[in-house]
Amino acid sequence: MQLIPIGKIGGAWGLKGECKVFLYNPDSQLLLKTTTLYISEKPVQVLSARRHSQSVVVHFEGVTSPESAKKFQGQEVSVPLSALPKKKEGELYLFELVGMQVVRSTGEPLGLVEEVMHYGASDLLSVGKHLIPYIPDFVLSVSEKDRKIIVEWEDV
Repeated sequence: MQLIPIGKIGGAWGLKGECKVFLYNPDSQLLLKTTTLYISEKPVQVLSARRHSQSVVVHFEGVTSPESAKKFQGQEVSVPLSALPKKKEGELYLFELVGMQVVRSTGEPLGLVEEVMHYGASDLLSVGKHLIPYIPDFVLSVSEKDRKIIVEWEDV
């Protein structure tokens, strides 16, 4: 089973052992609908989940205190690939960018996407020594068919 990371646990929340989860896609409703998440590839039952500001507060089965919740801090939460919503025409999931060839608009190859890093301001494509913001100012086009990303990128 392929697991897809959907967020990271920020730490304990409240006195009942809940955890604050920051989603990689803040608009996603997936965490509010799922009953099982995976932490370090181990299934964990979700007792409840609710939105709070820029995060989702989740209560996991067997976690009953802030101290027991704290052990999850900084860990990624994942779901099976099959749990993701179906994509619309022309859409890609960010994890699908990994392994794509990245080329400057001039035609010069930069390398392959090694990782998509999730930060508050924007996601970053890790391509060799480059960290390219995944925003329209820099990413001109993405071709799933050709597995190629065209970027406007200059070495600084």
